[in-house]
Amino acid sequence: MMDSQDRPELDVAELIGAAPLFAALSSAERDALAPHFDLITINGGGVLMAEGDPADSVFVVVHGRLRAAVRDSQQLDTVIGEIGRGEVVGDMALLSDGARTATVTAIRDTSLLRLARADFLDFIAEHPDALLQLTRLLTQRLQRTHRRRFGSGVHTVAVIPVGPGVNTFGFTGTLTVAADPIAQIQVIDRPRVVAQFGATAPDALPGSTEYAARAAWLDPFERDDALVIYVADWYPTEWTRHCIRQADRILLVADATTPPEPGEMEQAIHSHRSTNARVELILLHPPSTNRPTDTETWLRHRPGMRHHHIRIDRQRDFARLARLLTGRGVALVLSGGGARGFAHVGVIKALVEHGIPIDFVGGASFGSVVAAFHAMGDTPDEMIKHIKAVTVDRGSLIDFTFPAVSLSKGGKLSKGVRKSYGDAAIEDLWMGFFAVSSDLTDGKVRVHDAGPLWHAVRSSIAIPGTFPPVRDGDGHVLVDGGVMNNIPVDVMERFVEGGIIIAVDLRAGIDLPSADLSDDGIVSGWRVMRRRFNPFRRSLEVPRMIDTLLRATESASGRHEYHADLVLRPPVRDFGILSFRDHEQIIEAGYRYSLQQLEEWRDRPTWITSFSD
Repeated sequence: MMDSQDRPELDVAELIGAAPLFAALSSAERDALAPHFDLITINGGGVLMAEGDPADSVFVVVHGRLRAAVRDSQQLDTVIGEIGRGEVVGDMALLSDGARTATVTAIRDTSLLRLARADFLDFIAEHPDALLQLTRLLTQRLQRTHRRRFGSGVHTVAVIPVGPGVNTFGFTGTLTVAADPIAQIQVIDRPRVVAQFGATAPDALPGSTEYAARAAWLDPFERDDALVIYVADWYPTEWTRHCIRQADRILLVADATTPPEPGEMEQAIHSHRSTNARVELILLHPPSTNRPTDTETWLRHRPGMRHHHIRIDRQRDFARLARLLTGRGVALVLSGGGARGFAHVGVIKALVEHGIPIDFVGGASFGSVVAAFHAMGDTPDEMIKHIKAVTVDRGSLIDFTFPAVSLSKGGKLSKGVRKSYGDAAIEDLWMGFFAVSSDLTDGKVRVHDAGPLWHAVRSSIAIPGTFPPVRDGDGHVLVDGGVMNNIPVDVMERFVEGGIIIAVDLRAGIDLPSADLSDDGIVSGWRVMRRRFNPFRRSLEVPRMIDTLLRATESASGRHEYHADLVLRPPVRDFGILSFRDHEQIIEAGYRYSLQQLEEWRDRPTWITSFSD
């Protein structure tokens, strides 16, 4: 339910002036418009507007958070965005009295300024010049193309301990220090509230005088630019319920060495959480942990929940969490490209030297090979050693067989990939990772973000016609990810909210021999072979089957649109797709090119190099 509130302490003219839609109005016009706004509140989980409702008013978010969703023809809701402090909701109601095009729900308790369309029309009648400015801004909003912005829109976080042994105070303290270069953090916990108001204040019930005083004290924290972290008790209390209700994001903080089954606190979240705030799992590991294990057992009880691995003594792990939480994560997407994928190693080396951290990594085809090694924690030198072991040291990757399924049996490739990644599971990696393959069964891109790491990579590099396809657990046939999405930036956007996405695009034209190809499309393979092995005759200038297959795979998704904040295109055109023995030159080309590009990257945010990673 929504109720009007009398809050004279709010400077309405200043608040609407900060909203992009009304920023173009003059100070006098904002002062004249301000009295037409009403302040309303909506509890977490409440519906502000429903799809199909009359569009009779516009709203400005004072504090809180909303989520917009539309319903498709199959009656399924799709989230199209979230709206936070200072943003405008339902702006088209100013120009049209049609119907709402989306359902908007409060993620948590939210205060808004409401302007009725009828009052807006009265204002325009007295200030006709303002209509031109507002119409121009509305038109720009409608015409705005895809544009990434930094920041996740998360302003309040609830830290919920999973069990009494979790040191939430130590966790939030270390996170606060790690986030210092990019965000100010206000930690609100029971002791702080008690110190301000007394022992009973944290558990004050809505409607009480203590509750109103506490809310008035907390409100300014949520209005400024600080990230507010509410630290809950380790057992269900009224203060814990308050923390849950106020959260844009809920972090379940657990000791990774304890049993994974949900306890009383998690049940309390589901019982008292009336909002749709995303819940993420934080697994705290002892300093001596080499690599997490059995993460799947934790996630099995929490399907669809994102997770983060944190070593309690590693500032780097906390810094990564801080960046991802505040929408300042740095993600790296690596394309396919055969042997030219060695250039990815040079790119990563350059990023490291520039002090640019990588918080999430993903790739297609050979890009998934390098991405997986980086996610495992390999240095560039270690990556080179491991990739060479598979692609160079053992000779050709192609163990020819009768071409009933593919030219290669796939034995050398599969054994090499298994040996390289061992029994590592994707969900056990310290860093977020995904690989993409092409699902020929349903004609869709398959995203691998869980399960055996080797299987994800092997599926992503299954070049059609060259290596055998891979069968997934559901019986689907998977081939090279580059066939359907060679640069999966769109996939990365699902995992990393805001921040920076750096894409490395190795697609480049290559010179395939074609002088002896016939115009009618007829070529005798026997004639080609005889010429190739006859020392007294010139070999025919025709593309080899393997080169054609590899190039066709690389080019298949060449028109796939993607939007990255920085695109690196190392000069590797002169290297063949199977030129693995040229790896040193390819790495150097990627490294030198990236060093130069990163130096010239003028739009780099100042916070991106504020961490030592």
